[in-house]
Amino acid sequence: MKTLYYYPAVLQKEENGYSVWLADIAGCNSFGDTVTEAIERNCSKAVKKTLTIPMHLNELAEKEHINFSSVLREALERRLNIN
Repeated sequence: MKTLYYYPAVLQKEENGYSVWLADIAGCNSFGDTVTEAIERNCSKAVKKTLTIPMHLNELAEKEHINFSSVLREALERRLNIN
C-alpha cells in the first residue's frame, strides 16, 4: 500500500497571483495565477533523490548551512532554462 504524507502549505496572495511553499520540504515553493495552479505546478509532487558529491564540498556546504535541495533545484532549473 502506498504511504501518503500531508504537509501544511503556506499560501500568499501576490499582486499578480499566488505564492505557495511547504516549509517542511526544502525547495518546494511555487507561484501561479491561481491557488490551484501554484500548488500543482511544483508542490503536488516531490521526488527524493540520492546525491553523491566529494566529501570536501559536503563539509564546506554544511559549515555554511547550505540547503542542498534548493541548490540542486536552482541549478537544474537554470540548466533546463526554466524560469
